[in-house]
Amino acid sequence: MIKFIIITLLLFYFSDKTIKKNLYKIEDFNTGLSKNFIIKFNMFFWIAFLICSILLFLEKFTIFYGVFLLIILISVFMIFKMKDEYNNIIYNFYFWLFYSISSLVFLSIILTSYYVYSTFNIKRHQGPKGYDGDRGTPGKDSSGGNDIQVCHQQMILESTNIYNDYVERYNLEKPELMDQINNVYLKDNFKRICMSDEFKKSKNEKGVVKTIFDLKDKVRKWTQHILEYKRGKFFLEDYTSNDYTWNDELLFKSPQLTETESPFVLINKFPEWNWGNCHKKKYISVK
Repeated sequence: MIKFIIITLLLFYFSDKTIKKNLYKIEDFNTGLSKNFIIKFNMFFWIAFLICSILLFLEKFTIFYGVFLLIILISVFMIFKMKDEYNNIIYNFYFWLFYSISSLVFLSIILTSYYVYSTFNIKRHQGPKGYDGDRGTPGKDSSGGNDIQVCHQQMILESTNIYNDYVERYNLEKPELMDQINNVYLKDNFKRICMSDEFKKSKNEKGVVKTIFDLKDKVRKWTQHILEYKRGKFFLEDYTSNDYTWNDELLFKSPQLTETESPFVLINKFPEWNWGNCHKKKYISVK
């Protein structure tokens, strides 16, 4: 409510300054309303608006409608007192028509502001937990090919979840229609890992679920490590970036990078990262 009061006072201040600045440039009014009256009526309008709004926010509905009716009567009295052109019936008809419409708009603005404020602050109540349903029939055992697909999808999903958590935590923007990380280099490496002999060996020893679970834990660490770098978020969003991209940018001393080494220096030390990579048989185990 404090913010609303401040905004209302600012609106009054700017409207008052604008009217005082431009009103005296007009030589004459044919409405029968003096320039002084216009300035005072503007002040009256904003004070009335503020009082009615505060009463609504405090949920004093009866007092609100009484004050609103009183404001209408006072404004009509002020206009009758200042207005001297009553002979023109058509003019008076349109004047009071527009006045009535303006009063309804005034009321609508106040009510809308209140209902928007009230709706925004509604606290949702959690309903009671429902009954657990019957367990479904077990599915067929997956084939080797399906294990590879599931492994690949789960690794991409885990990396995407870490990316999304990072974006939400720091309130950052991300490309439209990005339902998973875009980086092809990472996704290709995930597929190589899932198609490797090491994956098959681990699956036979520990089972496919435990193997994929362990790989997802490593993916979480890799993605978090990449996001610690200034270009980490861009790397996951970009299709063409790879481990050589980091080295090139470091080599040419890009102003966007202050790190001294690529994140893949550490990632390459994980045994799981090198599964299926015949060119890297030696590695240091990292947990």
